Amino acid sequence: MRALPVFCGLLGLLAWTLVFRRLTEDTFGALLFMALMACDYINQSDVGTGRPDAMAFAFQAGAFAAYLHWREKNLRLAILLSQTLVVASGLTHPNGGMLSFLGALWRVVYFESPPRPAGSCSHRSYSICRRRARLGFPSRKTRAPSYPGTVIKSPRAPRS
Repeated sequence: MRALPVFCGLLGLLAWTLVFRRLTEDTFGALLFMALMACDYINQSDVGTGRPDAMAFAFQAGAFAAYLHWREKNLRLAILLSQTLVVASGLTHPNGGMLSFLGALWRVVYFESPPRPAGSCSHRSYSICRRRARLGFPSRKTRAPSYPGTVIKSPRAPRS
């Protein structure tokens, strides 16, 4: 009865590890992230009770990992796979589906929107950009270009 949720919990941990690895290209950090997430009480209790939350968790993490893996090779396939897994997450548990959809939508908008020039700010966010510049932050987070082997750097990267 509980074997399927435990298996889905392991798949979810593996998928989140792949997401972390894909974003940072730090294998040790990804494994540490997986170990800390496996020790989390909420994760253990959801997987251990045999509820469908663990399956929704696995499908949601798989959607994020599939999108990040396929986006550089074939964007349409990446969106198709991630949205298919989002629908599977929603059919498994409604809360997981809503959160998965919002997370996948955020990733598509964040990674695929055209980047603004380095110093550009809209008139509404001008004061925020000025404050960020005074504190030493760049005006926009570093984005991953569309080629394999990209690394998303920390927003607090030193200026060059």
